[in-house]
Amino acid sequence: MRKLCILSVAVLSLTACLKDFEDTSFIPEKAVMSWSEASKTVTKDAITFEVTLHSNLPWRITPSVSWLSVSPERGLGDEVLTVKVAKNRTVEVRSGYLRAVVTADQYCDFPITQESAEGGDSNTYYVKVDGDPTASGLSWANATTLAAAIDQAADGDAILVAAGTYSPTVFLENSDETDPANKTFQIHSNFTLQGGFPAGADDASFDAANDYDPSSNVTVLSGTLAEGGNAYHVVTVTAAKVDGKKALLKGLTVTGGQTSAEDESYLVGGISYSKGYGGGIVTGPSVVEIADCIITGNVAGLHAAGLYLKAKGEITITDSRIIANETKTNAGGLWNCGATLYMNRCSVSNNISAAQAAGFYSINSEGAPSISRIYNCTFSGNDCTTVNSGRSGGGAYIREWSDAVFVNCTFFGNKAGNGGGIQGYGGNGKLSKLTLISCTFTGNSATLLGGGISLWNNYNTTNIYNCIVSGNQSGAGADIGYGSSISTTPNLFYYTTIVGNALYASTGTAVSGWAFDPATMLSAPGLWGGKTETCTLVEGTTNPACSEGMSKDDLISTGAALAPAVEAAVFDTDQRGVERTHNTIGSTTF
Repeated sequence: MRKLCILSVAVLSLTACLKDFEDTSFIPEKAVMSWSEASKTVTKDAITFEVTLHSNLPWRITPSVSWLSVSPERGLGDEVLTVKVAKNRTVEVRSGYLRAVVTADQYCDFPITQESAEGGDSNTYYVKVDGDPTASGLSWANATTLAAAIDQAADGDAILVAAGTYSPTVFLENSDETDPANKTFQIHSNFTLQGGFPAGADDASFDAANDYDPSSNVTVLSGTLAEGGNAYHVVTVTAAKVDGKKALLKGLTVTGGQTSAEDESYLVGGISYSKGYGGGIVTGPSVVEIADCIITGNVAGLHAAGLYLKAKGEITITDSRIIANETKTNAGGLWNCGATLYMNRCSVSNNISAAQAAGFYSINSEGAPSISRIYNCTFSGNDCTTVNSGRSGGGAYIREWSDAVFVNCTFFGNKAGNGGGIQGYGGNGKLSKLTLISCTFTGNSATLLGGGISLWNNYNTTNIYNCIVSGNQSGAGADIGYGSSISTTPNLFYYTTIVGNALYASTGTAVSGWAFDPATMLSAPGLWGGKTETCTLVEGTTNPACSEGMSKDDLISTGAALAPAVEAAVFDTDQRGVERTHNTIGSTTF
């Protein structure tokens, strides 16, 4: 009985406390904040400074722009903050602020203004392997290092690089500087980086046009670091889009990049760059042209050994070779992840993938459609069966939210589980489109289905015009195969196309009186003119590919109906640059 009374008293006391609490409204303390300076103006150069925040309550800091960072980002009261301002490489004064926040309606801003880079005429910087990092770099006699030239370059400038091997010595902006693999050649602005000039170039005799020869004056950007190990990315393009400007990489061999197997990212200009993607070259939402380059010998611990093209980039690749790169997962050669890509006269060859897409991979995973317009290119010898024989897309794999068009292209010698040459795939509500015009698929193989072409499901639509798909091998569907998930009529259509031994006017409608034999009517792959390997037609009156194809006017109309359209000039010639005067089928004419 005594214990019960004690308990009753305790409960009554607690009830009284709760009642007192409910009757008394809580009024939080009002924030009182100020900065030790009203504002700050800094020079165009990268700079670090300190400023003191005074506050009577806990706070957090939010920079308004990506070129400002602060440490620490949170605190409990008065604190000395370290502020880092990135170099301003533009010709515009820029402004931002640090916002100290207590609650949504209680904050205090610290404005920061940064002076612009110098305007005026563009500069040309000259780089040699033994360049002086303290030299101006404004002549061959005063050649500087590549790191120093990149640091000085601004929009519209050019860097001319003499033959030799160069490795990165500067860390990617905002990356972990305790990890040497974060070093890269960061293309931070819209300038030209051009190799292919003589190692002994001098000012007296130099002629930029005549002395440019990337095959003789091999200029290597190597991910092999001086301190050992390899850079995650040899080249990282982070340049912001500027009207009328672009970043140009020309006459370079990019090799020795090796991405991490971990998907850890760093923010540069508000864009996330993963150290697991893009061993050779990574491009951000920039305007980039890559010409006369070789991207080879790069490895991805995660994805995209050769090139990784991030969302919203505008990328043009011409006269380049993407060869012998290897990924431990997807995309041995290159991955278009939401960019707009134009390729012309390129080779994507002998790349290896442990998973999907040994050559070319197209899938959107960053909120923008992957648009590809690929002309006069060869996809050969790419293999995604070395680890798992059931993987897809040996030459190319076109997936969700992709719109890919191939014109005058040759696919041969590629291997996959499904789609030795190419595979189309989509998802529910995530459709993809693949268009093939005047292409040749031969000598490709698949362990499961679709040695030449496979369509995995009906979320992809594939249209084939004026193509040769013949002489391929597979367990099912030697030339064209269909995935088991297709339960209705496949969304694959072909027009004036050779499939196997037959000529078809349209899907399922064979043209009588013609038979095609790839062994006798196509040549072996080789350099039969032009810059890329092809399989030429063996001329003869019995070869339907020599006379029964679409006219050039019909091809032009087909390309014009696409969005974005294929320019009419693309159909003037075949893959080798030979004028199309005959109604031939496939990537070459005569």
